[in-house]
Amino acid sequence: MGLGLITGTITYGGQPAFGAEVRTNTGGCALALSGGHYLMDNPAGICTVVAIYNNKRGYKNNVRVIAGDVTEVNIDITP
Repeated sequence: MGLGLITGTITYGGQPAFGAEVRTNTGGCALALSGGHYLMDNPAGICTVVAIYNNKRGYKNNVRVIAGDVTEVNIDITP
């Protein structure tokens, strides 16, 4: 099965969400750093990416992660 990478930017109302928590339903987790950027390992397959910031959540469903590849997922959380 293998691992792939998920990367992207988390924003909150269009502004970088430094410190946002990013998770998948398949075990990936990361924190957004400066500029709202994050990077995490995740098992290959289909997953949901959830970003949490200021007690608000944003989602991307049906994200396809391919082993050995990088998938970009950007999420803007609505304030």
